[in-house]
Amino acid sequence: MLFRRSTICCLLVAGVPWVGASSLLAQKVGTICVAPIPLDGVWKGNDTGASLASTFTIQIDNLPPIKVTTNLSGVFTNVALGQKHMVRVRLNGEPRESFPLTFESFDRGAGDKVVHLRLRYDTMYGHWHPGRVERFPCRCQKDGQR
Repeated sequence: MLFRRSTICCLLVAGVPWVGASSLLAQKVGTICVAPIPLDGVWKGNDTGASLASTFTIQIDNLPPIKVTTNLSGVFTNVALGQKHMVRVRLNGEPRESFPLTFESFDRGAGDKVVHLRLRYDTMYGHWHPGRVERFPCRCQKDGQR
């Protein structure tokens, strides 16, 4: 499901009920947010042909893909913890990159299990990067989750 940047907001700010991290761990599933293309990015080293007008399509395993632009983004939910997932990225309909992803690679120890990741686009080098949510504010919305 897609949603416009203007309707995206943090779940706690919007007052939308959110399944907490401990509850997600008990269910053994996680969430992967996909951030929109940043409007203020630097494109100098980007030789991919991407621009602010580009449309990316992100797919994780066999889940339905999410279209991503400067105005569109989305979120994947119920992504199994403890498994390696394959992220596939298309740029304007053409295959661009793919990479494996595990939640566990972002854990910081036994008491710090990650259940919520974000994919963001690095405009400078033209690659998608996964990361922990606390480094960049989360913009997921309950209604946009899969």
